[in-house]
Amino acid sequence: MLKNTSLNVVRQLVDQKYASLLTPFYVLALSLMLWLLQSTAPQVSAYVEPCLFVIGLFFLGIPHGAIDHLLESNNFKTKPTLNFIVKYVGTATIYFVLWVLLPNLALIFFLIYSAWHFGQSDINEWQPHHKNQLKSWAWGILVLTIVLGGHVTATNSILTNMKVLNIPFNNTQGKMISAFFIGIAIVWAIIERQKKMFISGLMLAVGIQLPLITAFGLYFIGQHSVNGWSHLKRGLNVGNKDLFLKALPFTLRAFILFIIIYIVLQSSWLNYSNEQVLATFFVFISCISFPHVIAMHKFYKKFL
Repeated sequence: MLKNTSLNVVRQLVDQKYASLLTPFYVLALSLMLWLLQSTAPQVSAYVEPCLFVIGLFFLGIPHGAIDHLLESNNFKTKPTLNFIVKYVGTATIYFVLWVLLPNLALIFFLIYSAWHFGQSDINEWQPHHKNQLKSWAWGILVLTIVLGGHVTATNSILTNMKVLNIPFNNTQGKMISAFFIGIAIVWAIIERQKKMFISGLMLAVGIQLPLITAFGLYFIGQHSVNGWSHLKRGLNVGNKDLFLKALPFTLRAFILFIIIYIVLQSSWLNYSNEQVLATFFVFISCISFPHVIAMHKFYKKFL
């Protein structure tokens, strides 16, 4: 009896271990499928990729950051207080003022806290040997360098519309730098014996062959948001359905706000180009993500 129970426990642990590999494997498979679609049917790909990005934002990208008020109280039934809203909106507004007054400094700050946030989320998910803050910084810098360096022309187009400094490399040099950092990421994963980290490196490598927004979406939604969602479920001790329904009102408001901003920017009296829309989108995202990064940092210190 005891032997059978032990065997069942072992089987469950093995099943959980391999089940945890399915999501990163699916994201890698999706990236390969999008690469194939782009190579064989670029016109179809031009419609499919934005649709997948929008769907991913609605079901994971936005929801994983839409319940930050719960992280402050650690009470699933908590509603946003006036104090929380004032602090959250005030922090985002102050950062927007920084974009207006000192855009280059705002960009550098955006890259710094994005690298930290991405690295912190991934390292907390993978739990490598001797987990520490240095590894979080290193992995976050690797990710940003690979994604942005692999798409220098597209990145510089957005940066130009942000009226900030450009990356001082051409596209070929950027791809070489990205390939070098991909090599570091894969070797690091092998040393750590982290399968999910290794799959992530492969997905980032495929992303270099895809458009910037697609590559960013695969990482941000398919990896970062998935990991963050998993951590929220664990920390708040809730299931997918309950967490999604809790986030839904805030997700809908944010999604509608995105649509309104897009319509306004594309209207005849503004008539922004696609690059200008993307530049505005990233400035807006940077402003609302800053208080989210602070909330998640406190969450990780408490629960993970």
